[in-house]
Amino acid sequence: MMIIVQEDKLYNLLIKIAHYVVEETSKDENETSPPKQETLYADKKTETSIDHINGLPDILTAQHIADYLHISRKRVYELFQLNPKVGGIPNFSIGTSKRVKKLDFINWLEVRKAIRGWGNKNDSL
Repeated sequence: MMIIVQEDKLYNLLIKIAHYVVEETSKDENETSPPKQETLYADKKTETSIDHINGLPDILTAQHIADYLHISRKRVYELFQLNPKVGGIPNFSIGTSKRVKKLDFINWLEVRKAIRGWGNKNDSL
């Protein structure tokens, strides 16, 4: 009987500590966070976004490409459906998933840049 009472007290104490931590954490976030300002265009950059080509893995998903190019994943899948000869991104299937070799993606970017006249091939990505 004594053990059950002590376990109940311990349980209640842990619950109180958890509530206290949650309250203090939310107070700290409210005090340190600057007030959010609404803007016409929301910043779409996320913590997982990739700003440099070297940050990409060797095999890319549609999400990797979408994050890198700052376009929707839907648009990436549309580019996957196009023939690479007419501007589509070369890709391969693993089951129902589509993947792209990083080198193929880099080559595709270089071709797109050359067609659009966005610099020469020596420019770093």
